Amino acid sequence: MPFSRSQLHVVEVALSVAVLVLVAMTVEVVPGIGAVAVAADPIPTQYVPYWVVLFGPPTALAVASLAGAMLDGLTVGSIVGAALAGFTLLMVVWSGAALVFPTDGGVFFGHIFVGIGAIALAVVVLVRAVVARLLPADRSGLLDGVGGP
Repeated sequence: MPFSRSQLHVVEVALSVAVLVLVAMTVEVVPGIGAVAVAADPIPTQYVPYWVVLFGPPTALAVASLAGAMLDGLTVGSIVGAALAGFTLLMVVWSGAALVFPTDGGVFFGHIFVGIGAIALAVVVLVRAVVARLLPADRSGLLDGVGGP
């Protein structure tokens, strides 16, 4: 059974909150994954769960936002959301490739770019939810009686 728009909207908002909580926890709680991580060797086995947790929710949020943008049509919010979702997915793919196929070494900042894109996307999704809640879907009645006789 496919998602309806209202169900997808709830999933988007829940994933947005989860991403913001995840980023807040990652910055403060997870040792070794915080600001900078070294990617000189292939992914150490003990860090695989951390990377799955760091890249999973932003990927799910980006996919849900792209689906929501396609269902919403061409609006400013859907275009901004789709652009941020595309950026987040691109960063996830590039970061995953950098982790799986490392070069000669260096500092890995991929998760930071994924986090930045996911935070921006989560904020856009939450702002769109607040605006949709505050403004009715049919805005034709907003100006009734204003400036008229």
